[in-house]
Parts: sequence; structure tokens; C-alpha cells
Amino acid sequence: MEEKNKKTFKELWADRRMRAIIKLGMWAAFFVFIFLFLAIASLFNKTPDTKKEIEQNEIVSANIPTMLENLISSNYSFEYKIKNNEKNYSYSGTKENDEIKGYYESSDGILKYTIKDNIYYEIKNDEFIENNNIITEEDKNILNLFNILNVIKESDLNNEVVQNDNVYTYTTIKENIQYQINITTNVNDISNINIMVNDITYDMSFKNIINIQ
Repeated sequence: MEEKNKKTFKELWADRRMRAIIKLGMWAAFFVFIFLFLAIASLFNKTPDTKKEIEQNEIVSANIPTMLENLISSNYSFEYKIKNNEKNYSYSGTKENDEIKGYYESSDGILKYTIKDNIYYEIKNDEFIENNNIITEEDKNILNLFNILNVIKESDLNNEVVQNDNVYTYTTIKENIQYQINITTNVNDISNINIMVNDITYDMSFKNIINIQ
């Protein structure tokens, strides 16, 4: 039987018309194989990118709150610039343990201050004078890192976080107030927090960060 089949194939191959059909079938099988091979290879190539994207989204959700918690427990120097319509003013200084020392600068001049137990003191001739007018309640709430941390955590749960290189953008609404928060990271630390709320821009920069835990 096998010899007969071989003879039959030889007879078919000898026929010019059948030979052309056989060659066409072989080429068709070859192209089908190439198509299937490329399709399977494409699926394998996409798998790592998908996995990387998933891991990247997990990093966004996990690391920013942790980095904020580390910043809260650290010592650092800072500069906060606030732009409220035509009014510009700033706070700068250092945070050492639970004490903040710095300068408040506005169109009225420069004022030296310190914060102890969440109370603002103006410093004049080495005398500490309680002065809660140095900062408004609104600014105090917006600039409070604990409050920013809470907004970020809620935003992680309820809103999409957009990452562009080392900048993470959170857009959320809390207590009928819309926040847009841009957080810039530098290696393992947060170097800048930019907050836009109620048409007011808060630009917070951090340097010389030392974790004391």
C-alpha cells in the first residue's frame, strides 16, 4: 500500500497541473504557519508590558501615601508659596522634630514665627507672642500634611491617579471642595506638592529631608 501511495504521488507530481496545485498548497501551509507563529509571538510580547503596567499602578497606590507618612515623621526645610488672586505670600523655614521655625513673608513685610503644639507664635526681640493671624484656617488645613495624606488616600480609592514620570496627579472632591494635587518625587522622597483648590495655588517644596524614625 505504501509503495502504491508513493507511486501515486509521483504520478501526481509528474502532472504539471497537479504539481502547481501541490506547490500552491505548500505555500499556503507555509504562510499559515508564519501567521500563527507571529500571532503567538505577539501575545507573549504583550504579557510583560501588561504585567509592568499593573505593577506600576500598584506602586502609585502604595508608595505615595507611604512617602507622605515618611515626610510627616521627618525633619526637613521647606518653602510654601501661596498665590491667591493678586495676593502672594510665603512661609519658609525648618521642621525639627515637633517644632517649626520660619519666616512669613507678604506685601506687609517679613515676620519671624515658630509653631509649638499647633499654636503660632510671632518672635519679636526673642519674645514669643501668640499670633494666630499669621495663617488663615483655610491655609492651615490645606498645608497640613496629615490632611493632604487623607485626601490622597481617599483619592486612591475613588479616583484615577495619573502618573507622568515622577509626577503623580490626584483630582478629587472632599467636603464639596475640589482638589487637584500634583506630587513630585525624587528617588525615595517627596520634593514638591502643588495643590490647586478654590482658585488658590499652594506650591510646597521640601529639601534636606532626614527621616528620624
